[in-house]
Amino acid sequence: MPRILCLGNAVIDRIFEVDAIPARPVKVIARAFREGGGGIAATASVAIARLGGDASWWGRLGDDAVGRRVHALLEAQGVDVGDVRLQPGAASATAAVIVDRAGERLLAAFPGRGLDDDPSWLPLERVADAAARRGPQRH
Repeated sequence: MPRILCLGNAVIDRIFEVDAIPARPVKVIARAFREGGGGIAATASVAIARLGGDASWWGRLGDDAVGRRVHALLEAQGVDVGDVRLQPGAASATAAVIVDRAGERLLAAFPGRGLDDDPSWLPLERVADAAARRGPQRH
């Protein structure tokens, strides 16, 4: 089966469901709360694996509780995480997502801290053997 490489971010989304997103800063009580994995490339890799595909996710995570959880969630879904870089001392990305009854959302994203941008650790020789690659999109 051909391998599909997904390269990009992975986060833990903390999703709060509220009746309405307030127009000014106030305390809001959520109707519901859930947590889960997020990030475009990581989510794509999980979808590929769930559909029976051979998916790898390449990315950086902090070697912190959030990063280890993201790593474990991806692995549990059948995504190859053998080339994920867990960086000691770095903080992984996370987001608070506030969603109202109409489906509108307010997103507060923390992109992480101390995650280097050196790509030299990536096994780029494996790209040639991949059937598809998904990387960051520029708009």
